[in-house]
Amino acid sequence: MRLALNVFSTNNWVQYLASFGLIMGMVWGVVWGGIRLWHKRQVVELAAKITPLLTEINGRLDSQDAVLSDVQHEVTLNNGSSVKDSVNRIEESQILTKTALEVTQAATTKTLERMAEEITTIRIDLSEHLGVHKGMLMVRDA
Repeated sequence: MRLALNVFSTNNWVQYLASFGLIMGMVWGVVWGGIRLWHKRQVVELAAKITPLLTEINGRLDSQDAVLSDVQHEVTLNNGSSVKDSVNRIEESQILTKTALEVTQAATTKTLERMAEEITTIRIDLSEHLGVHKGMLMVRDA
């Protein structure tokens, strides 16, 4: 056992650990450098793929902004040229038309009631008039 311990004396242990640490540090440096190099290459490749996509997305957003601007113009009151103004005018026109129709209907109903009364009166007068004539005819014929 003494021989085994002599081979690994304190000095040798220190040298062994120092060598092992140095080798592990170099391996770690190579691995880390490889990872960083791979990462940089991946970033460049992804940037090449992402840039056209971002350009396309920006173009789409610009066209959507233009459409939204048109929509906002149409749904905002602006003294007559928007859809909202048109709808308001149509609603006001419908209210006026409804009011005019209600007034006309009331007047027509009154006129029809008067006509019905007059027709009834004319029928009564006509039957009385015909009765008189019938009586006259009966008197002459007899």
